[in-house]
Amino acid sequence: MNKRIAGGLLLSIVDLTNAQYKTLGAIEQTLVPADANGYIFPVNVWIETTGYVSSSGETSNNTLYLRYDGGSSTNYLSSIRSFNRGVRSNSTYVFDLTGVSGKIQNSSILGEALEIQASGNFTDNEFGLRIFTQYQMIGY
Repeated sequence: MNKRIAGGLLLSIVDLTNAQYKTLGAIEQTLVPADANGYIFPVNVWIETTGYVSSSGETSNNTLYLRYDGGSSTNYLSSIRSFNRGVRSNSTYVFDLTGVSGKIQNSSILGEALEIQASGNFTDNEFGLRIFTQYQMIGY
């Protein structure tokens, strides 16, 4: 769902089920769909974990990457190491977009979707994610 907010910014809210959360190592999830004639510039990305009831918490030790379609674990905008590891509550995370420097993509980001993917699959049977992406779309 995309909504326009003050200052020409857009807001995308994406909910991931537990099945989607558990397979983030194999299947990336789109936060902002591609626009063939536009650039997506993320301003803020927050993640809320949802669905926690009583599990022993996430046992995997994966990095969560914010990247453009076609990116990798070496070309990305931001990452969160040990994402959700050992957490036993619904929590809120934020990607740091202030300190990005260096190559983020092996090609132009024109027409590329904004995605998240993990370095491996997650294991917990309860957690889901709600992801808020505040961004600007600049097109031709």
